[in-house]
Amino acid sequence: MYVDESNEPFLVRVVQQARIEAVGASDELFFVSSGVSLKGDGRNFYGVFQIRADTKPGGGLVEISSPFRYESDVPVTPEKVRFEALSERTWGWVLKVQNGTKPSAEQVMVSNVMLAPHGDEIALLARFKAAVDAEPGDCAQANAEHETWRKAVEAMGNQEQTTEQQVHEAEAMDETEPLRCEHSRWTYRTADVVGPLPGPLTVGVKGTQYGAPMEAKSWKLMFDSKAFVYNVPDELTVE
Repeated sequence: MYVDESNEPFLVRVVQQARIEAVGASDELFFVSSGVSLKGDGRNFYGVFQIRADTKPGGGLVEISSPFRYESDVPVTPEKVRFEALSERTWGWVLKVQNGTKPSAEQVMVSNVMLAPHGDEIALLARFKAAVDAEPGDCAQANAEHETWRKAVEAMGNQEQTTEQQVHEAEAMDETEPLRCEHSRWTYRTADVVGPLPGPLTVGVKGTQYGAPMEAKSWKLMFDSKAFVYNVPDELTVE
């Protein structure tokens, strides 16, 4: 059990672990923890950890971690974690992190979050779409309501907003975009390990959007070795 700074108790368990045999050095341990609030208020966190031998004089063990990531509306479970060999030197996690829980009332977005140890810290290599679901009901009616909303937003945008109330109404309208039907899934594939740097990721998509089948499409995400991140195109970026 873990109690955070606000005295909220969490039940924490390890949902993934792996030991990597290091050539000419001690083994390295990688694991993921998942915390669920015992108050039942829907708060969750997850953490990623690498334990390895200290290369500095004196020996001992070093922990490289990002232990408290409050990013998911549902707990991270074992089936939502993949541990990947990204290069000869880099191992990382891909975790499915969810925002939203009720597709009939909100867009439910699942993201692929790729994390890996880099030096003395945990680096965020990429965050890209994994799934989107929205179920407002009749898709044709939902599209019609969205078009009505779009035209109203456009008309308001063409008007000069001089009072504070008008500005507030415009902001409120932007935040009340009607749902449209979505059921989309993105898959990814890592490159073969052939050297010291991570290779590209291949991402594909299938599903339906706004009541119609999505066009089959794939992307290749290249790794930027200087920034130590993957270049994620806007189409895959999580808003």
